[in-house]
Amino acid sequence: MLWVVGLCLSCLPQTGHAQTERVVKILVENAAIRSGPTTEHDRVTVLPSGLKLPVVRKEGGWYRIRLGDSQEAYVSADIVELLPEGSAPSQAKVTDVSVRPFEKGTRIVISLTAPVPFRIVQRLRPAALILELFNCRLSQYGVRQLEGADAVLAIEQVQKTTNTAELTFHLPQRQQTGYTAGFPSDDTMAIDIRRPYQSAGLQDKLIGIDPGHGGAWTGAIGPTGLREKQANLDIALRLKQLLETGGARVLMTRETDAGFGSPGAGQASDLDPRRELTKQAACDLFVSVHNNDTGEGTSRSVGGTETYYWTPMSILPAKVIHANLGAALGTQCRFISWRPFYVLRETDCPRVLVECCYLSNPDEEAALKSVDFRHRAALGVFCGIREFFDKAMTTDGLETAGEQEPGSVGVQENGDGQRP
Repeated sequence: MLWVVGLCLSCLPQTGHAQTERVVKILVENAAIRSGPTTEHDRVTVLPSGLKLPVVRKEGGWYRIRLGDSQEAYVSADIVELLPEGSAPSQAKVTDVSVRPFEKGTRIVISLTAPVPFRIVQRLRPAALILELFNCRLSQYGVRQLEGADAVLAIEQVQKTTNTAELTFHLPQRQQTGYTAGFPSDDTMAIDIRRPYQSAGLQDKLIGIDPGHGGAWTGAIGPTGLREKQANLDIALRLKQLLETGGARVLMTRETDAGFGSPGAGQASDLDPRRELTKQAACDLFVSVHNNDTGEGTSRSVGGTETYYWTPMSILPAKVIHANLGAALGTQCRFISWRPFYVLRETDCPRVLVECCYLSNPDEEAALKSVDFRHRAALGVFCGIREFFDKAMTTDGLETAGEQEPGSVGVQENGDGQRP
């Protein structure tokens, strides 16, 4: 199941809808569709291979493509094939929608006449997932909701524009726990929405802990030579012990000084296995443990704690882990940031990345060498995780968390490491 995410172009139209409109076919899984013609532009959505998209024009190494009637976006020419003139873009009709229980929550099955481009936007207030199906029409408006489908409260369908159908899945909980989406077959789209957490506390929760870097991937190196990979692993192993003592189950992406892949294969070879391991295990929460570096040309006096998230459902754990970690270490709580780091770009569960302190700062490197500091770092993350699961069960858990919602969420194409 796929889960969501060199011809002469003088004949291509420059603007508008023309009869000579050409079509490109996506050649890779999780193809990034972006708001502009560079990798620095935000993703609009990600799409599976095989989908065919109408082209507006080519701009350098990018195609400007059209989604539905009113939205245009960009796809890299390196991951698509320009099809012969007369080829038709992917188009479909929705013929049936059903909501049924599955092992971990609710499965929404959408019957289509063919796969089409889509986007899913996660909302917190009110809690909902909004599915946009581009180049698609609703041929019926009925939805069958079967007994036991408790992760979805209600569904609304609307033909948003002539060629864009919108389905809104209203959810019963404020703290969402994750979802996956894709095309198990050419005539079916499936969205699996995980049910709400069933209890507060850590008991029986599965926590994915990712000690950043490892092996050939050293990470940051401090002024006296302390390697980030070593500090990350020590903190993560201490965190594992605390969580297991508290009743949680822990899945470690590594427990030794061994990374994945090799530098010659690019950082994606190290990061993909971490993301997939925790995704396949259906973790309840994912936390990646890191220590920071200012980089070239920046003052080494910069220090403090930072925490990152990507999906809206990850803001609450990011907020409480950040607060507890900063308090435990006595460091400056610099900020919480919404960033598309590689291991965060999934929608299967809330995902958070912590930068405990700045390894490039001589004082913080010296502190990070001590057993006491590393233990306090582990304890801070532990207390934050425990508080998150308690707050996730309360109706006002998100009232003070704030939120920042990306235009789309989901898996991402091979990236260039932890940075976007």
